[in-house]
Amino acid sequence: MVDDALTQSQEDFVFLVVPLSDPRSEVRAQADFLLNLVERAVKNAKLTVVRADKISTPGSITSQIITYLRRARFIIADISDANPNVMYELGVAHSFGRPVVLLAKQGVPIPFDIATARVISYDLSTLHSANTFEYALSGAVESLMSVEGKASASISPVQVAFDTAGERIGQRLITGGGEVSTDERILAILGDIRERMASIEGRMADLEGRRSSQIDDGSVSTYSRKIFIVHGHDDGLKLELRNFLSQLDFEPIILHERADGGKTIYSKLLGEASDVGFAFILLTPDDKGGKASSDELMPRARQNVVFEHGLFAGYLSPTRVCAIVRGSVEIPSDLNGVVYKRVPDSASLTSIAFDLVRELREAGYVVDMNKLS
Repeated sequence: MVDDALTQSQEDFVFLVVPLSDPRSEVRAQADFLLNLVERAVKNAKLTVVRADKISTPGSITSQIITYLRRARFIIADISDANPNVMYELGVAHSFGRPVVLLAKQGVPIPFDIATARVISYDLSTLHSANTFEYALSGAVESLMSVEGKASASISPVQVAFDTAGERIGQRLITGGGEVSTDERILAILGDIRERMASIEGRMADLEGRRSSQIDDGSVSTYSRKIFIVHGHDDGLKLELRNFLSQLDFEPIILHERADGGKTIYSKLLGEASDVGFAFILLTPDDKGGKASSDELMPRARQNVVFEHGLFAGYLSPTRVCAIVRGSVEIPSDLNGVVYKRVPDSASLTSIAFDLVRELREAGYVVDMNKLS
């Protein structure tokens, strides 16, 4: 049974992230076809495949999905059509550092946050093209497995740089061939730090669960006052939020305003995210999308915004992320039941100022509303 997956070790199953729709829709038919191909591709590795709609255990589906993403040996995600739920779950997976195999229909543009990642393109229109895709996917699965049967590290660009540098340095130390560069030494040190951090992950998770705004001696817990703003094309709302946070003595972090430092967008995003204590997500109607079986296009937030929403929900925890919605926007079903703040089309951010302050206080911050002008 699918629900038995959570009782298995992390090496026993993979989580399949795909667009889902009505059982009789074309989208569901393609999802089922992909499920069949993925099951065949991982069969030799003796892994089972879990998909969200196959989870039957009672409870919050969003919490269950996050748990499966954390426990899965690796994730296979179809990013075709920039489906909001897929982008959100992909962001959560990356926040956990889980290995991810990306799939996309041939010719589909890749969101810039993950544009540097390797993607397996597919065409399921003929038996030959489906077999070619299955062969490529099987190869990707094998590449994630070492001779001991362990999954390799996450394929994020930052960790790839760590691992590549570490391998080069190891080979040079063994063979005595060549001098190790300063950059490689730095990457090796950072890689060592990453491994040490992973070793205390369990303790950190326990501490996070115990944190509250008030500790026993009455002193208030402290958090970084850097707050990340994830935004789309609504510059007015973005600037309103930045000014609002600045007045309350927070340091707003907006990615495009920070120095690149020669990094990829994804690496830059992770670097900035490592030192923030809270994130606001601005869901505004900047794109349009819909089901492949329908010509109707609905307003939706940019796929990169939804991806980063998931990234921060996993990285910080959902209680330290607040979504702000303006206009008619398709909300990912993964967020059903998640509270978000809605700004009326004709209103400014001040219309929900009290609600935003309450969210910040609930997260453990001291906030003085008298500082608002």
